[in-house]
Amino acid sequence: MRKKLGVEETNLQVTADNETQSLSNGLYAILGNDSDDQDFVYYYDNNRTLRGETPIVGYRAHRLLFRNGLMYYSISETKIATVNSLGQVKKIIHTGNYELHHDYCFDDDGNLLVLGSKEGDSYSDSNSEDLILRIDPDKDKILQAIDLGEILGDYKATTHKGSTTNQEGVLGLDWMHINAIQWLGNNTVILSSRETSSILKISNLFGDSLNIDYIIGQQNFWDATYGDKVLTQVGTFPNTGGQHSVTIEYDDSLPDGQYYLYMFNNNYGVSATQDYDWTQIDGIYTTSMSQMTTEEIANASSYYYKYLVDENAGTYELVKSFAVPYSSFISSVQETGDTIVVDSGGQGIFGEYTQDGTLLKQFKMKMNKYMIYRVYKYDFDGFYFNK
Repeated sequence: MRKKLGVEETNLQVTADNETQSLSNGLYAILGNDSDDQDFVYYYDNNRTLRGETPIVGYRAHRLLFRNGLMYYSISETKIATVNSLGQVKKIIHTGNYELHHDYCFDDDGNLLVLGSKEGDSYSDSNSEDLILRIDPDKDKILQAIDLGEILGDYKATTHKGSTTNQEGVLGLDWMHINAIQWLGNNTVILSSRETSSILKISNLFGDSLNIDYIIGQQNFWDATYGDKVLTQVGTFPNTGGQHSVTIEYDDSLPDGQYYLYMFNNNYGVSATQDYDWTQIDGIYTTSMSQMTTEEIANASSYYYKYLVDENAGTYELVKSFAVPYSSFISSVQETGDTIVVDSGGQGIFGEYTQDGTLLKQFKMKMNKYMIYRVYKYDFDGFYFNK
């Protein structure tokens, strides 16, 4: 490629190489290596070599979405770009008086469902991360702003402003911190809440009243409010701590009402807005990487987790798990067929694993600040490349 616009590495450091099985086809998209200067989406190939860089306004792209020959990705806290396969920007979609964060997806009608926060003077308004925006991308129009406080108000009433502040030093009420959304159809979504270390299924999303179908998380965390919504855990295993990148996976061999949810289990328990003792969960960490020594980080583990959810029985069980490099915050996982791409973002490490958890290849990228937000792999078939 031509001369780089950024200061990223042309060739990443390879920290493990055990290609006993082929890596999946495609390019690794580095979604968030935040910089005080220009921000980019970077593309690297299986041989660690830089193949492209896409400049964005700022903040980060959270994932790439493809629909009708176009690619969609966020380019700032308030803008999503629509780009064709020639790289031409066809449209900019705006989030108005809201700030997007963490994730977005399409519904069946082609509307974007965007995780958002209210924009305002106080931290509790501008950074509560408890909204779902429904946006018509063709008209660049916000159709609906869904406030999770309307359905989870009993729990919200038990929370308090946390220990983190905004740039003005104001304490915040980041009481849910939704970091992933998955569209299931029929006005239903799966949400991942980092602050509660829980996964929620919400239905009747566009109706008069939202409904909590279930919650996956620590039973005693929810007993005082929505304990009757918590699914029953089958088997003995630690629940997730601050999970990210929760993804639904359907399997035709499963009966109706059963499906898989896989995720990056950070294995870090913290609730800045709730008084809860996470040390009661066996094996979970309650200190972030910033409070740990280099040796402690090297010896700690996050996990790839995969649940089997049985809505008929009201249960969930852990059917697959393997250890990955520790990251107390952010990070991602992605199943790509025969392999699994894992980003341990707090260490700037990402790699590809077999389905049984054998590491095939691992890369390390220099971090501009303190994290590589997410790494997903895309084959770009029919967009940049043709078979």
